[in-house]
Amino acid sequence: MVLVFAEFMGETTTKRSRGKKMKIPKKLKVCGRVYAVEFQNKHKKGFLGETKHISRKIIIYRYSDGEKVDPDLFGEIFIHEIIHCVNAVFSIPMTESNVERLSGGLCGVLKDNGLLNEPGRKETRRSSAKRGGEKEKTQEIDRQ
Repeated sequence: MVLVFAEFMGETTTKRSRGKKMKIPKKLKVCGRVYAVEFQNKHKKGFLGETKHISRKIIIYRYSDGEKVDPDLFGEIFIHEIIHCVNAVFSIPMTESNVERLSGGLCGVLKDNGLLNEPGRKETRRSSAKRGGEKEKTQEIDRQ
């Protein structure tokens, strides 16, 4: 059994469908190893995120190849880096290509079940009905 525990001390960084937020924690515990999670403005060419196992740090880059990374992708990047952490704990012989495919599949499952947003997707947010018995209002939010 793989144990992953996240301590949500940080800001909400990306939205999920149905108006809910996906939180990316400042600390993540993976099978007893605690990783610090941070966002950085500087970047490595061709990287969206990086995991440093010796210093136990997950870095999500806000910029890649001179362009700002869409915040909707932060959740997907975070999941990709979690897979690297689990891989390091269990010494699974996985290539970067394997990690990309596994994280892509997992993100697909999460998106299909409303647990992770699709980039550029419009969300529907419902406000609670007022006391006078008014119908529930629905508000469309364009996230571009």
